Amino acid sequence: MKNRILSLLALMLLTPALCFAVSGFPQKGKVVNQTLTSAGVEYQVTLPDGTSAVSLQSRTAADFNLAFVSNESGTNYFTVKSGSVFNSQVLGLCCATPNTTLFLRGGAGQVVEILYWQ
Repeated sequence: MKNRILSLLALMLLTPALCFAVSGFPQKGKVVNQTLTSAGVEYQVTLPDGTSAVSLQSRTAADFNLAFVSNESGTNYFTVKSGSVFNSQVLGLCCATPNTTLFLRGGAGQVVEILYWQ
């Protein structure tokens, strides 16, 4: 009986780790630094196929706009506030996810740090 309980406990503890290892969940992170050279200009960043999650933040204390449709970073956008981080873990469910394109707009010389997972 004791062995059965220990085996069941071990299985319960190992199952999440096994699922994580074989689920196709992000395995490696990559960093891209996008400099917004001119104020009021939209910059495009295309993430590679298989991107599962992304985080964005401004390197300096400044807000920037984020959109997922071209020419909307000045009108229909999400503002990433100074000192905050935008996280999205729902870009894709597996490695066959097509490219995701981000459109950024901010101040002149601002650097947006992008961390994405494949």
